[in-house]
Amino acid sequence: MANDFGGGILRGQATATSTSNVELIAAQAAGVKTRITDIAITNDGATDTHVIIKDGTSEVFRYPAPANGGAIHPLQTPIEGTAATAINVALADALASGESVIVSATGYQHQP
Repeated sequence: MANDFGGGILRGQATATSTSNVELIAAQAAGVKTRITDIAITNDGATDTHVIIKDGTSEVFRYPAPANGGAIHPLQTPIEGTAATAINVALADALASGESVIVSATGYQHQP
């Protein structure tokens, strides 16, 4: 699906349970950046934590993920990733067994 920004619409979802990186949106082709415009977070566990949005392995944003809660974050300014680099998520704190945080994101490809 094309958009007015020169690329396709992107959607991704990741389930995180620990401080390890989980891919949210795969790396795009060489020279193509990912721009995230909306993020939704759901924490189904009893542990408060923070979701860390990463450009590859570098932290670019951090959102609270309260226990048994969630939030939707429409971004005024998109989070722009480095070309040909995955957008990953990790948690600031590992969760107990059986708990998880689900992160969904939408955005678009951008080729400057």
